[in-house]
Amino acid sequence: MNDRTKSRIALALTAALITFGIAAGASMIMLTERASNVDPDPLDVYEETVSDDGFEAIDWDHWLSVNPSIIGWITVPGTDIDYPIVQGSAGDPGRYLSYDVNGRWDYHGVPYLTWECAEGGLLHSPNALVFGHHLQDGTMFSKLSGFIDVAYLDEHTPIQIQTPTEKANLTVLAVDRVNANRETVRLEFGTALDHAAWLASVTAASDSNLTSAGFDFGSVENVVTLCTCSYSTWGNERTLLYCAIEIAS
Repeated sequence: MNDRTKSRIALALTAALITFGIAAGASMIMLTERASNVDPDPLDVYEETVSDDGFEAIDWDHWLSVNPSIIGWITVPGTDIDYPIVQGSAGDPGRYLSYDVNGRWDYHGVPYLTWECAEGGLLHSPNALVFGHHLQDGTMFSKLSGFIDVAYLDEHTPIQIQTPTEKANLTVLAVDRVNANRETVRLEFGTALDHAAWLASVTAASDSNLTSAGFDFGSVENVVTLCTCSYSTWGNERTLLYCAIEIAS
């Protein structure tokens, strides 16, 4: 093979790599834009985007027709976290880590409630564990990692969760960064006292405990724990937000 032939092959390979890189970059941009623009009322059913009670107007009929596995919607003020939450399944518990709310493959995934909490659901499980990705493009639950900073947390609360039948404000009780290789999240409890003791223990051990002295942990019957990856200390790190639920009247 002469030098001219080698040069042509090298140029062809370089062109192919450039074309692939451009296509991959365009695909990532498209997926990020799609993940960033999930409209709670895409058909403009409601005249106002926010209801009188301060909660976002959501066209549940539309979204449940898109995906019957949608069980709720999460909104974090002052961030781009404004997404449906789907119910994970025991048969394919990690599906929504790589599929979007429309059922299309997408590395952004969509926030989901772990399958073990299906019976109690988002607002009536003793510890409703909701996962969402932390990505460099800032989508999904990426901004939750900043809640370790109390000043940042104060600027972006209360977190709101809605289901087709209920609305709730979440009060963050504690924020913790854990090594997922060593620690697991508890989801089942034998008694109310057991649940209260667990909640007191995890908040006390958290990196940021926001409960005051004398806080009545027994008054918190149900908890929502929001979970995302973080990258401060461990390779398999998670940031956990333990939240009390206040059902809106």
